[in-house]
Amino acid sequence: MSKKLSYAYYPGCAAKQIQKEADWSARAICRQLGIELHDMPKATCCG
Repeated sequence: MSKKLSYAYYPGCAAKQIQKEADWSARAICRQLGIELHDMPKATCCG
């Protein structure tokens, strides 16, 4: 039996604004690997 990987994911404020491709790529790679990402809507920017 295989266990599905599931992670909380926060791309950071930079990825959301100026590095969207990095966020898209990370999500695409995880999707291809069968890794489930859960957005963290209440997480805030560190800067």
